[in-house]
Order: sequence, then structure tokens, then C-alpha cells
Amino acid sequence: MIYKKKILAMSVAIILSNNAYSIPHGFEDLYEEQNGKIKLIINDDYIIELNANYSSESVTIDSSEIRVLETNLEDTYLSDKAKKKIISDLAIGVQSSLECKGKRDVCIPEDDSNISYIIIKNQKLVRILTPTSYLDSKWKKKKYISITNENKALISEHDLSFDMSDDSSSNYYYRNTSFLGLGPGYISGDFDLSEKTNDDDLELNELAYNFLSESTRVRFGYTSDFVEQDWNATGLLDTNASKNIFGLTIGSTKQLEFQNKKTSQRIFFSSPSNGRLSVYRNEKPILEKNIGAGQNHLSLNELPQGIYDITIEVKNGGKIVFKENRTVFNKSKYNLNKDDLDYTVTVGNYEKKDIYNNLDYGNDDDIEYEDRAMINGKIAYKINDSIIIGSEIGILESDSFYKAALDYQISNDLDINSVVNLFSNNSKYYQIDAIYKNFSIQFSDYDDHHPVSEEPKIDNYFYGIGDNKQLSVSYSKNILSGDAYISYINQENNKGSYYNKLDIYNIGYSLPIFHDSYLSINYSNIDSKSNYDNNDDWSIDLSLEIPIGNFDSVRYTGNFDDNGESNRIAYNHYVELNNNISGNIEAGIKYDHHEYDSENVVSDASLSLNQNSSYINSSLYGYADSNGYASLSMNLNTNTIITTDNLYVTSNSSDSYLALENDSYKDPNMDDSFSSVANIKKNNELSKRVHIDNNIEIIPVDNYKEYQVSIDTDASDFYNQGEDFVKSTTAPGTVIGMDLRLYNVDSYISIFNDLSGSPISNIKCIGDGCYGIQEIQDGVYKIRVAKGQPFKLVTNNERCFIPTSESITSNNLGENFCMPSTEDNNGVQMAKINKKYYYYVGMYSDKDIFINTARTIYHNIEEQFVFRNAGNNTLVFLSSDTKVSKQDKENINILQNYALDDTKVKSDYVKL
Repeated sequence: MIYKKKILAMSVAIILSNNAYSIPHGFEDLYEEQNGKIKLIINDDYIIELNANYSSESVTIDSSEIRVLETNLEDTYLSDKAKKKIISDLAIGVQSSLECKGKRDVCIPEDDSNISYIIIKNQKLVRILTPTSYLDSKWKKKKYISITNENKALISEHDLSFDMSDDSSSNYYYRNTSFLGLGPGYISGDFDLSEKTNDDDLELNELAYNFLSESTRVRFGYTSDFVEQDWNATGLLDTNASKNIFGLTIGSTKQLEFQNKKTSQRIFFSSPSNGRLSVYRNEKPILEKNIGAGQNHLSLNELPQGIYDITIEVKNGGKIVFKENRTVFNKSKYNLNKDDLDYTVTVGNYEKKDIYNNLDYGNDDDIEYEDRAMINGKIAYKINDSIIIGSEIGILESDSFYKAALDYQISNDLDINSVVNLFSNNSKYYQIDAIYKNFSIQFSDYDDHHPVSEEPKIDNYFYGIGDNKQLSVSYSKNILSGDAYISYINQENNKGSYYNKLDIYNIGYSLPIFHDSYLSINYSNIDSKSNYDNNDDWSIDLSLEIPIGNFDSVRYTGNFDDNGESNRIAYNHYVELNNNISGNIEAGIKYDHHEYDSENVVSDASLSLNQNSSYINSSLYGYADSNGYASLSMNLNTNTIITTDNLYVTSNSSDSYLALENDSYKDPNMDDSFSSVANIKKNNELSKRVHIDNNIEIIPVDNYKEYQVSIDTDASDFYNQGEDFVKSTTAPGTVIGMDLRLYNVDSYISIFNDLSGSPISNIKCIGDGCYGIQEIQDGVYKIRVAKGQPFKLVTNNERCFIPTSESITSNNLGENFCMPSTEDNNGVQMAKINKKYYYYVGMYSDKDIFINTARTIYHNIEEQFVFRNAGNNTLVFLSSDTKVSKQDKENINILQNYALDDTKVKSDYVKL
């Protein structure tokens, strides 16, 4: 017997080894083909989706898909020889490899000299495994990402801030940043609406159309200095110049190739008390959040890119407890290879703008710069692995300027960037920015050479009127488990007889002490000099926080300066209202004693809350004291995505998204079920795995990337009948959409016996609800079905019956049966099982009524008839050791007159 099996296996292997194969007798089901989408997985990594004819053991791609296959194979490490062979094989048709032993989704072929094809029909995929001899060490990948996503959307980020106090003063600020996919490109828009001097002020920051193709980007429209204006390495020429432009810009781009990186430099500062932090740029808030007392910091990845001035302000109630001006150097680092060159050319107008009035002009009128039409060109060139140089020239009707820049990456820790800006009126601007580990220095110097009596020039449009110089030095280090920092800021302004100089020194140290207590000490000195006044102010801030249990703490803050002192002790309680809302409630008493104020004791209370959900992020800070003052500040941030079919809301900010929509039944009581997973690849590398727990999952994705998303249900309690794979590219104002139909999968155990009590084999599941059926042992089956989806169980084309959904009390369905195969015997259906004859009488809604009716004809009902449940009905068979007489057939015909029509029951699908 064993010998015969070996002969059969060898015969099958020989037959299947030929492309022009014949199907062995008895294996026809394995080669029954169907047409549809399948996934080709190259070396368990790269996925290609194509139309093909496939079965459990064979696959042939459609001739119309050959070109698509050729294009996709260019994106792999396969050699030209391997690509040609795979295309040829799949066009002719291949069979599943016999060399891959074990589970097909993980097995490794024993033959490592040939390309192997492993077909997994139920997953609609083919693993294509190649030996190393078919691989190329140089990946001939696509140079540029092709924007193929046609699913355009209006994507908007909404940021709303609101402040009010009991003295009836209130103000609000709303900012909208939007991207609208349109044609081959997208529209970028940015505006804000705020309340200034009791008037609503609408200000446009950006409105432009952008188009990218391979290595070129075009932008036409308006951009202000409030948004990032540079997109390539010419950004190294950026300075703290204020310029708003309307025009056409054409430049090189690597956005379709590479992703820019942001530095992680920090700006440290110390707040004498907890409160509301606001960071302003051009008097507009760009960051708001609640902070605690003591040492704090801003991370540059929280702030917009560019070089600009900011004001850091902390309020506690209505009092500004900290305020400081800083210059931010937050430049992009774009990938340039050696000998690569980036460029931009802009033709347009500088926006009409008032130059800040200066006392030397002798009046309070704003001075307006008129010469605005311009042409501008920039280049950046990478000389070697460490040095990038850049140059810029701007030409106006009666003015011009020139820039030169150098970026020198001396080592991984040391980077120096410098810019020189020269003007036709001999004005000059110098800038240097150096970073070494945790040490940074920024210096800028503007020399205004135009006479006061003349109209302003382009350098005044950029940098204002009058000489100014700024120096900022900072250093931070971890010392004895604590964080220390020191900083120095120097600002000088000089124009004619007007003079102003400011020196700010800051030293701070914070460290954990006993039992999770935290101590923070900060010293600050501000030395200011001007034509009208000289001041030298110092202050020391001290903060000590001692925890009491897991949710409470006592906090002391003290401020000592040359005018007096302020001491405050407070009790703080952490609250967590739910999974999304948490914060702190604090009550304190403050004692103030200053040189020019009487002693004052004030009690106060504050509430600080943060809310983070899938739809919105928000924060709130409320304050009230015993003097009768109260204030409230809040911030809301959310994002909307509007497509032609849907409106989505999410708290995750991005320019493009992946939307997974699950339009299916999901049992709300199955909280402990294992979720399905979306495996997300970005540029052929696994980016993230997202558990699908909601009907809609909105996932932010990066721009100008190629994404492959596959739905994995193997280890979950769900079955997907919708899209299970998508491949698309991203751009601002686009959405990758997937329509899923995930159904809860329930597992049941059932015994199936025939009318004689013998186990039934070869039961199959048919219908959309089928997820899998397995015979554990003779007649015992494990059945997995999608909840709420239609299915039926059959054997030899005959129906198998299980209990109805409302009657199921456990996953063990007990003993059930299948209709036997019957033959017509003079109008009566007869089956012969184990040398016994069974005649089908019919289906009845009430077994007792049938028995009462049958007793008028037969005496031994229980011995002569076999009863089986079919849902809420009963199927009846007459059993006999021999073929029945003519009289019995007539009796059966009489009883059938009382039977129900069973046609629908035998053919209908059921749902659980």
C-alpha cells in the first residue's frame, strides 16, 4: 500500500513539472480555476496586485496585466534574468511548488536553485521566492514617485483660541490651514481671523497652486513670511527677513524622492508659576498649552520651520508672570548628494507693506515701501559630503540685493550655517548659526546704510529701519540626574540718536530629589539701556514640588528680585475624568511684598485640563483669586477631511490621510475580540500596524510616498469581504480609501451523523459567511462563520441542518444531520444507507401533529419513522430493512399531503 502511494506521488510530481500539464484523475477540484484579483508577493516583501486565472495549484496572469507586472518588477532587487523568467512563467501559467513543505504561507523551498511559486488560494496570493543568484545588489528603483491618487479631498486643520476675563475683555484667534487636491496638483491655503481693538481682522497667509512633476515643483500664488516659503536646499539662504510674495516660483525638488528632517534643538525658559503658555509670531499665537512652574522648554519640532522672532509669554490669571523675546533658527535639512544642485526662480511682487515708523522721521506716519516688482533666483550646491554653498540674487526696478550662504557639517555633532546679505545701497546683513551637541549660538547683524531723509529700500522691507544686532548663546547639560541650562541674549538697536541695548542672562537647574520631589532654581538678570532709561534687574525663581500619594502634591514657588519677594504655597490634585480628559486642580495662597506695594495676601484657585480624543484636541485653563479677578483660556484643534463621498473628522494633523471604512456588522458585545490589522508599508518598508477597532479609522500619512496597505485577519476574530489590499501614492489634498467589510467570526463545534447514526464526511461551507470548516475527527466539525452573513453547509450537494440562531445557547451545536442523497422510486425519494432503506416523507412544523396523523395508518410510529430537526421544523423519514410495498408508498403520498413545502428550506442560506 505504501509503495502504491509513493508511485502515485511520483507520478503527480512528474506530471506537474511540465508547463503544459494534464490534470490527474481525482485532482480536478484543485485545478478548478476562477478569475479575479490576486497578490504576487516577491520574496515575502514586495506586493503586486493583478488580474489572473487561479486555482489551488495553478495561476496564469491575464495578458493585459503583463505590462503592469513589468513596471512593478522594476521596483525590486530582482535581476533582469529573474524579471524576464517570472513574466514568461506567469504568462504561460505556473503550478504551486512541490518543494515547499509545510504551511504554504511560511514554508521555504528545498530547491534553492530555481524560482518557486507557492499558491495560497484562500488568501488569493502567490509567493514568488527567488534564489540569491536571481537578485541584483543594486536596486534599480523608480527615481520619482508618480502621483496616481485620484481620490482628491479638502483637508483642513482648524485651530481656535479664546481668552476672556471678568473685566469684560476677551479675544479670539482662529487659524485655518487647508489643502485641496485639484487636477495634477493641489491648492494650499492658510488664513487667520482674530479680534484686534474690537474689530475682526482677517489675514491671508497663503493661497497658492502647487504642481510637482519628477524633479520640478511649480507654485503660483501668494505666500507670507508666516508660512514656509522654501521647499528645497535653497532654504539655507533663509534669514530673519520679513517678506510677503505674490508670484510664480519654479524650482527643483526632491520631495518625490526624499523626506526632510527637523532638528531637535530646545529653547529653555523658566516660569515662576504654573499657567498658560502662549508663543507668538507676528503677534499671532503659534503654540498654546498649560505648563507647570519651574524649568520648561520648547522643542523646535513644535514650531514652524524658518528663521523668525517669537515672544514667549506665560500668564497666571490676568498677570503675565514671564515674557521673553527669542529668535528661532529652525531650518530644514534636505538630502543633497555630492554635486547635486537645487534652484528656485521667482517672478512677482513683494506685497505692499508699511515699514515700522521710526522716531527719527519726525512723525508718526508709517513709511510704505513702493518698489515691489522683482525677479529672484537661488541656487544651492553640495560640494562634498560636508559642505553646501548657496547664492541668491534679487533684482527690482531701482534696487537689488545679493546673498551667499555656507552650511558646513564639520562632524555629526558640529554644524555651522552662515549667510551674508548685501544690498545695492551698501546696507549689509550677516547671520551665523552654529550647533555643537547641546551648545548653540545664533548671531545676526544688520547695518542700515540708507540716509534717514531717503525713502526706505528693500533692506528696510526685509529687516526694518535702523541698525540692529542680536546674539543668542545657550547650553544645556544633564548634571547629577538633573537638567541644567545657561543662556545669554544680547539685542542692540541703533538709528541716529535712538539707541537701545538689552542683555539677558539666564541660569537654571532642576533635579529630582527625595521621594519623587522636584526642585527647580533659576536666576535671571536683565540689563537694559536706552536714550531714556537704564535698568539692571535681577530675579531668582525657586520651585519645589513634593508629591503626596499618586494624585496629589504640594508646591512651593518663590520669586525674589531687587524690588521684593513673592511666595506661594499650593495644593495640587491630578484628575482624570475619563480616558480622554485629564488635568489638575490647584488651590494656593500667595504672599507679596515689594518695595513700592503694600503687603498683600491673595488666595487663588486654578483648573488645568487637557483633552485628547480621536476627533479633537483641546486644553483649558481657568483662574480665580480672592481679589475678585477671574479668567478663562482655551484652545481647540481638529482636522476635517471632505471628499466627494464623505466627511471625516480627526485629531491627527496631516496633509494627506489613509481612510479605512468598515461597512459591516460588528457585535458590540465582543469587546474582547482580536482586532484585524492593517499592515502599512511606506516605500516598500513596513511603516506601522494599525488595529481596526472602529467603523472608520483615519490614519495620517506622509506626502509623496508610495503606500501599500494589506488587511490581515488571520489572527483576528474577523473576516473581511471587502478590499484587502490597496497600493497608492500620496500628495497634499489626497486620501487613500479602503472599503472594508469586517464581520465577527464565530466558531462552532457540531457533530454530523447520517440517518443511521454514522458520521458524515466531506461537508463543505458555501456562501459569503463561510470563513472555514475543519473536520476534527470523524463526523465532528469546527465551523467558522462571519456573523450576520449568509452561508449553508452541504455534502454531496445535499443540505446539512444546524440549529437556528435564536435557539443557539453555546458554541457547541450538538448532533445534527445532513439530507441524504436520494433517488426517485415511483414518486417517492429513497436513500439506501448501511443496507437500510429510508423514504423521505416530508417536512412538518409540528412533530406531534404528524404522529397523531400517522397513527391512523401505522401503529409503531417510533420504530418505523426517523425524525430529524431542520431549524424550527421536523424532517420525517420512513425506515425499512427492505424496499417498501406499493401500499406503503400510497401511505407516504397521503402523509405528504400534510407536509410543508421544503424547497426553500433546503436551498436557503442561513445567518448566525
